Amino acid sequence: MAGNRLTVEVALVGPREGETCSLAGFDFKAGVAEVPRHAATALHILGKYHSAFQVDSREYEEAKAKWVKEKASAESTGAADPKLVSALEDAKSHINSQGAELERLRAELREAKAASAESAKAQATTELAKAPAEETLAADTKAKGKGKGKE
Repeated sequence: MAGNRLTVEVALVGPREGETCSLAGFDFKAGVAEVPRHAATALHILGKYHSAFQVDSREYEEAKAKWVKEKASAESTGAADPKLVSALEDAKSHINSQGAELERLRAELREAKAASAESAKAQATTELAKAPAEETLAADTKAKGKGKGKE
């Protein structure tokens, strides 16, 4: 990196520090990515939304100091690890969204069963209504046939 002046190192600060991940199109390995020096918009987005700053910059030093202070404050009050809290909140959100989807599917299934039962009931009623009418028609035809033969 020292010989390459077209890129700068950007490091994650905070709960994601040291992670290997992909953010805003840049691959971070052990919390560090190389970003083109002239990509001001990318550098801004990485800093604002992902807490990733150019190493040895004023923003990096300020963010690092703020994170250390927050972490120390959390440890002194007995608060949980911020990474763990974040992971638990993500899991809870995922479970809630899955639960809502499951409930929606259950409601659709109940509606489909009700519609199917209603359709089967209507079909059975129609068949029952046809059966006596057909028997009556057959009996009438038979009776008419007997009456014609006597005339």
